Amino acid sequence: MGFRTFVLQGGEDTFFTDERLCRIIRKLKVRHEDCAVTLSLGYQVGAGFMVGSPFQTPEHLSNELVFLKKLNPHMVSIGPFIPHKDTPFADES
Repeated sequence: MGFRTFVLQGGEDTFFTDERLCRIIRKLKVRHEDCAVTLSLGYQVGAGFMVGSPFQTPEHLSNELVFLKKLNPHMVSIGPFIPHKDTPFADES
């Protein structure tokens, strides 16, 4: 289908252990050998943050942007805070 970048984002689901993620990554690399490899490990670096999180200040956002500038990742994702009913921030706007 032409995909050349695969984003694996984790931390929220304990099912995806290091072992499982490594197995998925190995399979992707075998099946898509023609994908560009930009680092010696074969990974691209991505980073990001949420905007509108409870108690977030303009200074926090500024610090996030400075961090991203220093990190210089291949990909950046910035998304909105969306409250979820099963979290301590369920009633936050």
